[in-house]
Amino acid sequence: MKRRDFLKVSASGAAVAAVASPADAKLYINGTWGKGLDNALATWDRISAPRPRAPGPSAAFGAARLAKQVGDRLAPYVKRGDNGPDPLAPPIAYPADNELGTRLGRLAALISLPLGVRVATVDADGEFDTHDNQPGDLAKALKTAGEALAAFQLDLETRGVADRVLTLVWSEFGRRPEDNESLGTDHGAGGVAMVLGTRANAGVLSTYPSLSALDREDNLGVTVDFRQVYSSLIEQWLGTPAAEVIPNAGAFGRVQLVR
Repeated sequence: MKRRDFLKVSASGAAVAAVASPADAKLYINGTWGKGLDNALATWDRISAPRPRAPGPSAAFGAARLAKQVGDRLAPYVKRGDNGPDPLAPPIAYPADNELGTRLGRLAALISLPLGVRVATVDADGEFDTHDNQPGDLAKALKTAGEALAAFQLDLETRGVADRVLTLVWSEFGRRPEDNESLGTDHGAGGVAMVLGTRANAGVLSTYPSLSALDREDNLGVTVDFRQVYSSLIEQWLGTPAAEVIPNAGAFGRVQLVR
């Protein structure tokens, strides 16, 4: 199965598939095409039907079946040829030369299809690791991400599925509150997260950390534990007790993220 790791989609009761687009989710046999490829894939179906009893072969056969099942399920949504219609074409214009926007556009289309998508993650490219030239690089990265997210939200609303989607935007790592000698900031504990959507609770939902009360490592003080955010989303959006996912979830309180 061809795969790329920037779009991960999970459906209830199914393993996680990591694909860039439906065209990348397919079983490919090198040097085979046309009727020969069709016959080979049909044979694959037959020989992979029995489930071996031994754990090792069972896992291998299960993975092989899953790879083909994902490809078969997404096959109707693959664009045929350079000039063929794109089944995932967005109903609105996304910003040009914006890879995050392209990924989010594909995701919006997949959400609108009968695929059972429950959770998806999409990585944002950009110069967010701003050890130097932070004013220029960060402004550009935030502009790119913001335009892509705005288009994604409009796409969802245009497709009529916006009430089904809550977008969590979070930083992989934080920054120091003080700049360095290169017009940048180094890695630190202070991070940021926000939720977007028609059902997101608007406003600033946490206390701003004080710049005059840093911890002993010169980091911003914690005002919201990330486990508090995750626990809130798990319960308020996914409808699952947070304790089933996060150890000692009851100790972290909740933030009302969904209205």
